[in-house]
Amino acid sequence: MLHILTPSRVYELGYPDDIYGLRTQKELSRCGMIHRFTPLWPDWLVHALLNNTRIPCGRRLFHYGPGRWSLLRHRWHIRRDDVAWIHGSSTFLPETHCRFERFVKRQGSAYVFRMEDNWFDCHLSGVASAHIALADLVAVSTPQLLAVVRDRCPAAQVDLFEEPVDVDRLQPVSALPSSVPVVLWSGRANNIADLQDLAPLLCDIYHRTPFSLRVVCGRTRPKLDLPVPWEWRAYDPNAESQNAAGVRMGIAPLPATTYNVGKGNYKVKTYMALGLAIVTAPVGYNLDLLQHEKTGFLAAKPEEWREAMLYLLDNEAAARQLGAGARAEACRKYSHAVLIPRWAETLRRRFPQLEPQPRVGIDVRAGNVSS
Repeated sequence: MLHILTPSRVYELGYPDDIYGLRTQKELSRCGMIHRFTPLWPDWLVHALLNNTRIPCGRRLFHYGPGRWSLLRHRWHIRRDDVAWIHGSSTFLPETHCRFERFVKRQGSAYVFRMEDNWFDCHLSGVASAHIALADLVAVSTPQLLAVVRDRCPAAQVDLFEEPVDVDRLQPVSALPSSVPVVLWSGRANNIADLQDLAPLLCDIYHRTPFSLRVVCGRTRPKLDLPVPWEWRAYDPNAESQNAAGVRMGIAPLPATTYNVGKGNYKVKTYMALGLAIVTAPVGYNLDLLQHEKTGFLAAKPEEWREAMLYLLDNEAAARQLGAGARAEACRKYSHAVLIPRWAETLRRRFPQLEPQPRVGIDVRAGNVSS
């Protein structure tokens, strides 16, 4: 059996259901993969201690005490010859010392380490090397991160598990009547600085072609000093299509840092599934996701950003065509129906014990066993 220990849904707004949600489970079942999804830590525990800023040293206290206990409780469910898929969130502080992972290995189970895309940027030694050395398989989400792991850890067994996007949940929404075009930026609060850096450029573009900026981020209104009209909407995974209604394009500024080179850029995949024209930087995984001028614009210099955004603001038909191409690409390459069977194939190639067992039927009257 495959045991997937998923990140908590309340930790930093959680991880998208597209990756560790029902769609992934259904596709694994469709592939004949016997599996079990379990949160690494109970949501109430994470919310009460890890995310409670009023508790001094709450994060460290969490990992020394209840967080460690909560992780070790999973060992009662993992049996010999099972495969444990453990997300990197369980190990981002050195206090864990791979205790749970060592137990998994000692009892004869296999260990898949699901590396987060920021791992080498934040943990350049020690912890990352220990988990990679223990793992029977290192699962990474981008070809760029795959190359980094193979370069730094030649002995590691590493494979690519790209993150799927739910193209059924994220549907294009018909445009709403508006006097000015709407530009969308969506992301985490820790990436809001990338949008703030675009302020001078956005001001210049606004004076040429007026537009409105829609910011979808977090649970509280971000502190932004932008010289253009903008509105804030709280992030809601169940309202992403509604938040993109009437949007002309989605923007995703991305500085060329070590972290961004290996980043999964899930935001860009979301824009693609929503059928939006996209303007982003030619950094890392973006070069694989988008085809320049076919499914989006890759803009490195301010002049390229200005030219691409002005073109889309002035040409609604071109924006719709690019968005339709991006949507088709997302359905063809990054849907659950395409990627999850690849996950299953890779796991079975690495771990033959995950092959579906033939069902055995017992004829009680005759006393025979048939398969």
